[in-house]
Amino acid sequence: MSKNKVVVLFNGWGMDRNVVDHLTDNEWDLIEFSSYHNEKDLEKLVKNIEKYEEKVLISFSLGVYMAPIILKEYSNLFSMKIAINGTLIPYDDKLGIPKIIFDKTLEGWSTATKNLFNKRILRSDILLGRFLKNQPARSINDQKSELKFIKNSFLSYGEVKNIYDIAIISDDDRIFPKINQIGFWNDKARYKLLDSPHFPFYIFESFSELMEFIKN
Repeated sequence: MSKNKVVVLFNGWGMDRNVVDHLTDNEWDLIEFSSYHNEKDLEKLVKNIEKYEEKVLISFSLGVYMAPIILKEYSNLFSMKIAINGTLIPYDDKLGIPKIIFDKTLEGWSTATKNLFNKRILRSDILLGRFLKNQPARSINDQKSELKFIKNSFLSYGEVKNIYDIAIISDDDRIFPKINQIGFWNDKARYKLLDSPHFPFYIFESFSELMEFIKN
């Protein structure tokens, strides 16, 4: 293992490693976590993380909610824990994704609605084109099953304990509204605003650049 730093990414709903692979660089390795409805080998994940000297957790969108549930006490492994465009109350009109939007997305998920969703999370034809060249290798049914699982997890667990040090909030987020994110994180963690749509990872060329933004 040539690198001693790792980003452990709890990705957003419906995503996979394809959408963030461009961020890997000479300094940071990537362990990506997604498909939350499929059983995970937490022990294996922890062993892989422990190999590195510096470990940073980044959770994106609905991954912000799922990471504390899956990691449990192992959240202490990380020197920094970052939430990007998500909250710990993801199914909520004032502090998360408005319920009617969440439910309509779940009920009507199809190839057509996926195309509309991708436009909403990117807000730019140029960024959308780039995303489609590296889009998640996930089926419609698989994504729908995952979204149902995440909703049911929230209905079972409710709000979970905050593990995050900092939240990054996009100005033009059409999934988790900016005002909802600020309302949630205002008294829970330091937050920074980012000039980007919901999917923020094309703003940065590498994880090193993302870390520089977070630390400044």
